[in-house]
Amino acid sequence: MLAEVRDAYARKAQLGEDAITYAHAIKIDAEVLLGGFLKETEKNTGAKGVGPIAVPDGYRNETPTLEELGVTKKLSAEAQALHTIAEEQPEQVEAIKERKKSVTQVRREAKRASVSEAAALPSEKYRVLYADPLWEYGDKLTEAYGPAQFHYPLMSRSELCALDVCGMAKTEIPV
Repeated sequence: MLAEVRDAYARKAQLGEDAITYAHAIKIDAEVLLGGFLKETEKNTGAKGVGPIAVPDGYRNETPTLEELGVTKKLSAEAQALHTIAEEQPEQVEAIKERKKSVTQVRREAKRASVSEAAALPSEKYRVLYADPLWEYGDKLTEAYGPAQFHYPLMSRSELCALDVCGMAKTEIPV
């Protein structure tokens, strides 16, 4: 993409932060537009129900593939995600353009915000209790996967200790 070339050139030529930020903003605008285009474009499903074999004319989907458009699957996914962010949170796109946040950071923040409160404990009584608590155990995994807090709301040790586990047991649990 021309926008990526401008961004890379600005960095390599050491044009200064303003030029690099401007080139980055052009790249982000281009990806938002590409994402909108890809979302609205009919998907190429290949031959109609017969797979990738040679088929007579009229049976093949004429919509261009991502490869024919010169777009990788990764770029397609990122551009469509950026377009969604632009529709739902335009202020976040401005932060991305200004290089204050990355697309990944914005997506993670949105996911964290969408994580609902922990489910309520059941009111029934059980003979066997199996626990896999939402505890915070200080994991520091790679950025690609991330710590547990990116996937569900966590509970502190004091919150876990305050749970009425004994109240869920059919018989008395020695403490």
